Amino acid sequence: MRDLATRRGLIHTAERLADRARNEGFETSAESLVEEAEADLLAARAGGAQSHLARMTAAEGGAWMLDRINSLRSGAIESTAVPTGIQELDRVTSGGFQRGQLWLMAGRPGMGKTVAMTSLSRYAAREAGVLVFQLEVTRDQQWARYLADLAYVSHRPLTFGQIMRGRDLDDEDVWRLQDAHKRLQRLHLTVECEPSISVPQIVFSVKAEKKRLERLGQRLGVVFIDYLKFIKVSERYRGNRVLEIGEISGALKQLAKAEDICVVLLAQLNRGVEAQGREDKRPTVADLRDSGELEQDADVVLLLYRDAFYIEKNPKLKTDPELQDRFYQRQHSLELILGKNRAGPTSTLDLWCDVSASSVASHARGPA
Repeated sequence: MRDLATRRGLIHTAERLADRARNEGFETSAESLVEEAEADLLAARAGGAQSHLARMTAAEGGAWMLDRINSLRSGAIESTAVPTGIQELDRVTSGGFQRGQLWLMAGRPGMGKTVAMTSLSRYAAREAGVLVFQLEVTRDQQWARYLADLAYVSHRPLTFGQIMRGRDLDDEDVWRLQDAHKRLQRLHLTVECEPSISVPQIVFSVKAEKKRLERLGQRLGVVFIDYLKFIKVSERYRGNRVLEIGEISGALKQLAKAEDICVVLLAQLNRGVEAQGREDKRPTVADLRDSGELEQDADVVLLLYRDAFYIEKNPKLKTDPELQDRFYQRQHSLELILGKNRAGPTSTLDLWCDVSASSVASHARGPA
């Protein structure tokens, strides 16, 4: 019965699409017709049976969970988490990027959102398939960041800017980049660089990547989206940004559950963080921009803060020895503030970072 109902829905979608494509004027773009058809197809799929979301009685659910625990303990099934590459973060989140969860990584401009995404995505890609939607920076900029991260050497880091310019590199630099490329090839990492994308397009790309990885004997684990501002929304809530964001976050949470992956969405915090009367500029979940729906839907909220960013902007830096010493001590510090954590405590992790080399780690690092 369910299968027949789904077929009727597909027929209705196809007939409506054909009718609109033939008869609607040029004020309706072909792209909008495709997006609406994609949304209808996703709705049709949602009506199908999904074994991992099936209903259970209390007795069945308890028995299933105990069997699952025993299987995890014995190693019969793998952990549901994909390691983040940051041991402290894995510890407080019960293993790392949990399948079925929506994570939010937010910060003001200059805090290192894309830098953190670069390192975390490549760490995760050592253990599971990773798909990155890079909507903000160009393709060459993102791949240059991966190479800078992998080619990092403490005494002579290759910066993102050097790699982008290219002409200033010597033979040793090129050799290091070639070696970084060899390690990059071993990662289960795919990057899609688009100027903007809709949620239905994200869903279809995720499904396609899952199938591609399955053919290779791999499993998709984490999807990163950089970042929220560039996700296109439907016409349903046009003009109401709060509801638009709620539609996006809700859809991405459902995607994480339905496809058994962790979705990591990057977002920007509001300007209140940098208000003149605010002495402590460390963000809280209250600083999330535009909508409380983000905090509500997210299982984990990571807030990024770099003290050195604000010290460097202080006009007294050149004349104040105490401020100079503080900048020296904090120039490679990245605070990762867990503003929300359903799997454990809310705490602050003090990590090492080199923004110019697009690298984040638990502590100061040598070669990757």
